[in-house]
Amino acid sequence: MESAPEPTGSRRATPLSYFQHSSGHPADFIKLDISLTRSINTDRWRRALARALIEFGQDTDCKIIAEGVETEGEMSILRELGVHAAQGWLLGRPVPIEELWRVVL
Repeated sequence: MESAPEPTGSRRATPLSYFQHSSGHPADFIKLDISLTRSINTDRWRRALARALIEFGQDTDCKIIAEGVETEGEMSILRELGVHAAQGWLLGRPVPIEELWRVVL
């Protein structure tokens, strides 16, 4: 089974809560919250924090998932930084589960 704590950068989870959660139980994924990914292409503070979290993920064999990707500029920087996967309006609109199953199956 794979696990991921609440997204880093969100109000629901802080980097400290991630470390407390992962003590002895490493996660498989680290999710970068929309509050971190929004405008990452124009905000060097967000970009620097994301770069550090991505490097942490690389050092601990965690995949990085970026949430809330809404623009090509954000996606471009996230790719450049080494994010493994992304989700958000740029990549697809939310759909009812029934519609998703019709597409997948």
